Amino acid sequence: MKLLTFTRLFYLSRFFFDFILIYAVEKLFFVSRGLNLSQIGILLFSWSVMTLVLEVPTGVLADRWSRRKMLILSGIFFSTCYLVWIFSNSFVLFLVGFFFRTLGSTFTSGTLQAYLYDFLKLHNQEDQFEKIWGRGNALRTLGTGVAVFLGGFLSQISYSIPLVISALSVFVVSITTFLWPEIPIITPTNEEKYWGFVKSATNTVFHNRNLLRIVLYSVIIFSAFSNLEEFNDIYLNFLGYPNYMMGIIFAIAMSAQSLASTMAHKFKNYSWVALDVTALIGIIILLLTAWIRHPLMAMGILFIGVLLEFSRVLSDGIIQKEVPPHQRATLASLNSFVSNIVPIQLVFGFIAYRYHLQLSYLFLAIYCTTYFLILPFIKKEALGSTS
Repeated sequence: MKLLTFTRLFYLSRFFFDFILIYAVEKLFFVSRGLNLSQIGILLFSWSVMTLVLEVPTGVLADRWSRRKMLILSGIFFSTCYLVWIFSNSFVLFLVGFFFRTLGSTFTSGTLQAYLYDFLKLHNQEDQFEKIWGRGNALRTLGTGVAVFLGGFLSQISYSIPLVISALSVFVVSITTFLWPEIPIITPTNEEKYWGFVKSATNTVFHNRNLLRIVLYSVIIFSAFSNLEEFNDIYLNFLGYPNYMMGIIFAIAMSAQSLASTMAHKFKNYSWVALDVTALIGIIILLLTAWIRHPLMAMGILFIGVLLEFSRVLSDGIIQKEVPPHQRATLASLNSFVSNIVPIQLVFGFIAYRYHLQLSYLFLAIYCTTYFLILPFIKKEALGSTS
């Protein structure tokens, strides 16, 4: 397949990957079906636990079986999640839906990055990874923006409408990836067993200080920023915004995230500085959110999502350039694995339910600060190849 044809299909799949209308009001939908914030926190934590269990095995499977087939199955599992939720009225059924969502996310996590990098390498265009990956992420967030805009309005009619459309849209991902070519995965002649393969990938991290630094960033900053997004509709509701306004606000935020993903590759020569500044700005916003309750704070808290998308492109670029070809999906999955180790959602939901929602943001600010306390111990030994 020609590079131009592939990139067009890649961009199409990224646009529909998160074309999920229910995102705009997902947690409010849970509340409407009888769940409280503590139960929602438990659900999200359970999602993280399932991700912890499945993330690395699916990454290894992608490196040893077929990345293309993994991506095809990913869209099918995502769709099943939303179909289950249409009929969910209990904690257990929502948990079942999250299980299928976990399969969908872990089947594509790391796998898509590795597939893209190997395809570009096959065409001697691997230097274009950050650019194409960033544009793909930009289209993904743009698709999310359109979806949440529609979801905010349609949810005022019925929550089932955005759920049905969400279930249908992710099938486009499976269709487009079905058209992609199979790319042979380059593996060593002395293939390792599963645990040996995982151990080898883990050793790669501990013997590469740049990768170790990325893992630290994922455990703390990515973990906090990404889990924070799960409660954005609850926060906007706390500020007094109706559902239709949430859709508009989220759409604007997604457009900003799309721009951030597009522009991120321009900073790839200053990746570490950009990542640290991003973390610092996020901490300041969290502190302000903990003390100020004003409708305009919606702009601040949603800007963290912009910072998240910007930093993801840069960190993914570092990972793909630092790891051996046969470990790319596994290492990317390991990175995603560690970002789910800390039970952020569980603590956030518990504090919000038992005490106050704003205290949860103070907790996140304090947690993110630990990144800068630990960083000097790694930074002083970091390799300079991507600094």
